[in-house]
Amino acid sequence: MILLFLVCEPGLSSARPGVAAAEAYRYHPKLRPPPSLESIYQHMAPGKDAFPAEKEAGELAARLEELGANLRDSPGRVPQATESLLAPEFKGGRLAPATEVSLGSSPHLEIFRAAAMPADLVKDRASFPGELLALVDEFQAIRVAEFLITAIDVPQQQDPLVRTVVRFDIVGTGKKSWRAERLGQWQMRWRRGADGVWRVVEWITLDQLRSLVKHQYSIRLPSSPERPPVTEGTVTTGRDGEIQVLTSEEEAYRISRELLERGVRFSVNRISLDDVFFHLVGSTGVPRQ
Repeated sequence: MILLFLVCEPGLSSARPGVAAAEAYRYHPKLRPPPSLESIYQHMAPGKDAFPAEKEAGELAARLEELGANLRDSPGRVPQATESLLAPEFKGGRLAPATEVSLGSSPHLEIFRAAAMPADLVKDRASFPGELLALVDEFQAIRVAEFLITAIDVPQQQDPLVRTVVRFDIVGTGKKSWRAERLGQWQMRWRRGADGVWRVVEWITLDQLRSLVKHQYSIRLPSSPERPPVTEGTVTTGRDGEIQVLTSEEEAYRISRELLERGVRFSVNRISLDDVFFHLVGSTGVPRQ
């Protein structure tokens, strides 16, 4: 039994040097669909049913996913992302708003709506990447870059100019915030090139929201007559006297060191829904800048 265990133990080399371990092979049979579903399956491929624009929507979604993959890889990959996405005759509007309107702010969440975005096509293929760079400039890293086609219009003519409305959602770590997000809608017009590849010929912004979450950590202390040493963040005292501090990573580190030196019991964690609920129902909230 011991010999069998050693031979089968993962990671141990073969007793015969030079003999490579055979790769595991798994057979996946291609099963024929049941007769009752066979007539339905033939309509599942895009363009094979009563939705004539489904095939084009799927192809354009794949192009948008390429853009998202480049942004998730690095916000600085905008030039590479747009190189193959924009048509030679491309014209576009501004993506980053010149002015924004605050929808109310707190130490936890700031939300801004872009003022009316001009539809003027003032950017060409060479200058437009700068607009996309300005849009993602506040991100240190992008975790989510989702582009969803919510409307599509495919004219029934040769060489159609396809119009789409695209809901964009870009989320990541901000350079000056814990989380940053850009959410809105673009109008994009596409044309299929002679090589069969879809490229954007027009691109404008319809609407846009920007939000920031500055605080990343929560510090909890039991009831204490002493105020915690907070210089940045929000302090909330619960009805039972428990104290909560919502603050940045650097400030949480500084506060933690000082509390340890004082011998004060506390806990520190990334902000959770429980922390948000505590702040909302706390008897007092004292914001600090």
